Amino acid sequence: MANRKENVKYNTHPHILVADDNVAMQDAVLTILRVAGFDPDGVDNGEAAIEAVKQADYDLVLMDVDMPKLNGIDATKAIRALPNGKSRVPILAFSGSVTPYDRERFYQAGMDGFAAKPIAARELVTLVEHWTHPEPRTKATPRKSDLPLIEPMTLADLEAMIGIDLLLEILVLFDETACRHADGMRAAVKEKDAARLARDAHDLKSIAGNCGFTRLSRHAATIETACKNGEADRAFAWAREVDGMLAESRACLLATYPGIQAKYATSAQGSRAAAQGN
Repeated sequence: MANRKENVKYNTHPHILVADDNVAMQDAVLTILRVAGFDPDGVDNGEAAIEAVKQADYDLVLMDVDMPKLNGIDATKAIRALPNGKSRVPILAFSGSVTPYDRERFYQAGMDGFAAKPIAARELVTLVEHWTHPEPRTKATPRKSDLPLIEPMTLADLEAMIGIDLLLEILVLFDETACRHADGMRAAVKEKDAARLARDAHDLKSIAGNCGFTRLSRHAATIETACKNGEADRAFAWAREVDGMLAESRACLLATYPGIQAKYATSAQGSRAAAQGN
């Protein structure tokens, strides 16, 4: 993929196009960008986005994916076909759904990255600065790591509500349940059983999301969607990544909550005792 960021002519007040049919969302984004020193314009559909790019020189386009008249995917494809250098403007998908499956669609359409809705003001400004700052990027935009392994705020909220001891017990239970679903997904891949894979992916998506395992939850959602869309081969391929992602999530969890190690040991002892009793 060409690094379109290198084609930006850097301005003191970068010119940003925000394409979003949600009026409240567009107004909020435009206000945030203006306060941060950018020069933003807004349009509410894909056709208007194409026309705006034709008429003005933009440093970056934030493109909502689902819009009337013409969606963001098709609008991006049309912009990439424009003459006279207009096709090289960096475009970021602006969407509430940014699973790996969605991201693949974004990149195939010619988008350069994405901004996930909802997005905090500081994160939005940081992202736009990244694409309009004169310092060149040192590496390509990461895809798999766009989402955190675990979401600290979710875990912090749980800890505040139920206390650290109960939180650690819940996380151990999550780990046991997640491993069971990962086993089921592995078996489903081996048996080429897309229906079973979808069920385990759905359950893993839910429990991972509730416990703050953001990347694992989104990945499981992608697998479930692929199964439901009849894309079994893709689902099977993505399912093979679950074990590694679960291991990474567990390592991150242990680093964040060292005290959980003792809970793991207690849980393992209980499991062995139950097995011996049988």
